[in-house]
Amino acid sequence: MHNDIHYDIIIIGGGAAGLMCGYSAGSRGKSVLILEKGRRVGGKIAISGGGKCNFTNMDCGADDLFCSNKHFVKSALARFSQWDFIGMLDDHNIDWEERAHGRLFCQHSAGEIVSMLEELCRTNKVTINCNSQVSNVCKSDSGYTVISNSTEYSCSKVVIACGGSAWPQCGAGEEGYAIARKFELKILPPEPALVPLLYNKDDLEHMGQLSGNAIDTKVSCKQISFSEELLFTHTGLSGPSILQISNLWHKGEIIYINFLPETDMAQKIEQARINAGSTTINKLLWGKLPQKFIRIWQERYWPDTAVANLSSEQIEQAVNSINNWGFEPSATAGMRRAEATRGGVSCEELSSKTFESKSVPGLHFIGEVIDVNGKLGGYNLQWAWSSGYCCGQEL
Repeated sequence: MHNDIHYDIIIIGGGAAGLMCGYSAGSRGKSVLILEKGRRVGGKIAISGGGKCNFTNMDCGADDLFCSNKHFVKSALARFSQWDFIGMLDDHNIDWEERAHGRLFCQHSAGEIVSMLEELCRTNKVTINCNSQVSNVCKSDSGYTVISNSTEYSCSKVVIACGGSAWPQCGAGEEGYAIARKFELKILPPEPALVPLLYNKDDLEHMGQLSGNAIDTKVSCKQISFSEELLFTHTGLSGPSILQISNLWHKGEIIYINFLPETDMAQKIEQARINAGSTTINKLLWGKLPQKFIRIWQERYWPDTAVANLSSEQIEQAVNSINNWGFEPSATAGMRRAEATRGGVSCEELSSKTFESKSVPGLHFIGEVIDVNGKLGGYNLQWAWSSGYCCGQEL
């Protein structure tokens, strides 16, 4: 084993939170080492958002992040907001654009953000070692020992910025949780978030035929709703509205989908019964929903007959199938398809100001490894920027 090399701070993980923390601590004159197990830092940043990186949102607050303690995220978001990160991009002449729902993307390439963070780390004398797999973290009276690739490093403080379990094909793993468990910190079970939801057996036969069809919907779970596009796939439901609601859904729960949120079907059918009772529900839906959807839904939920001939029970079933359709997914599509992780190191274990463990001095956790996950739309990356920067200022 190589001789001991000392740094003030060692950050394990060179993703969004780790790079931001490295820059922030380095700018305060601390000697910082970032250990990244991948071939390069910022791998997930570079390919996110179709290579354009949805780096934050114009409207980002505590209500856009889910965790067991809503107040935990407020301090970091207040001290380093979306406007602070936008200011960094402007200072580095990185062009960005606003898309629907306040989502901000790079105009050219997500790689520009990675390059900016690398440059900020370099300028502040932060050492970055890639292809560095950490095998052990030990606490001693004088600080910490970190072993990576048979090299032993010592430091006063360790920051765990390994991310969550989502997207393992891009290097995500369990390392951060393993370190937390070693030091006996409470962990909420990691689960996929921002993830497609799979059909149950009853729905698969019918709905698999709709693969490729997209509909603007309102999707609800636990009194929270999202109005965005829904996409049918061969195996389940996807699209922004479903990814959003997956943050809230647990197995056994029912999601309610309104396929025509701007149309009151009960009122529309009643009006048709008064005006022209010979029309059908299919005709009322014509042009409002995909033809294949209308055909499959009609086979399942209402007879293809004049609205004047429908019973009140048949009308109620038809209305609910369009305006309040109950969907019970069989499961999520798993970590490989998830964009974020729900669960992680409990917020109760950490200081919301310093991100230091309350029970293990000098051990800090930032970013997605913590039990904080955001809505779709740049909120998870903003959490990485905010937690990373604020932690770095307190090291």
